[in-house]
Amino acid sequence: MVKRRTKLAMAAIASIGGVIAGGRLYLRHQLEPEKYLGVTLYSEPHYRGRSQTLTRADTPCSVSETGLPRVGSIRVQRYTGGFRPAVLELPLAWGWVRSSITSLISRDLEGARESGSNAADLMRSALDPRSWHAERDPALDVQSWVRLWADRPTYPADDELAGSGEQPWYDVLTDTPDLGPWTTRARYLELGVRTP
Repeated sequence: MVKRRTKLAMAAIASIGGVIAGGRLYLRHQLEPEKYLGVTLYSEPHYRGRSQTLTRADTPCSVSETGLPRVGSIRVQRYTGGFRPAVLELPLAWGWVRSSITSLISRDLEGARESGSNAADLMRSALDPRSWHAERDPALDVQSWVRLWADRPTYPADDELAGSGEQPWYDVLTDTPDLGPWTTRARYLELGVRTP
């Protein structure tokens, strides 16, 4: 039969492991924001009608693939860059959890208690609201953008563009409540991420 202390120690280890895994997922999301940025397309001007949010795609897609009859207005998403001081050192926390587990297996309760105490102190400092302050770094700002194409996307040379009367694409870099003639002209769209 498992003693009560062992059950408590195992519950503490499991909860610390869950916090570490959640912290790792959060950090991955913070370090790669451009994978999660997208645009919201509306079928009518002034952000009315049906809407569809798309994340960044590697290839251009047709407007009909979005499920909308046309694109009347667009909202782009922004990520304001910032970084947080290291509040949770994952290798150190993982080492304490591993040390606590090995101490429990070898029945060294003093070592398990010390490792658990160190991990709890680390968690307490990570959950302290004073350590959550983010430092602002404008170089890390990114935002999504959309290129609307009148025909199938091609990348012509500049001299070919000079000969044609109309530009075959229109770039939307900010929120646009009304696309004007591009509401009916746009056939394909291409999503991307840029630094403003």
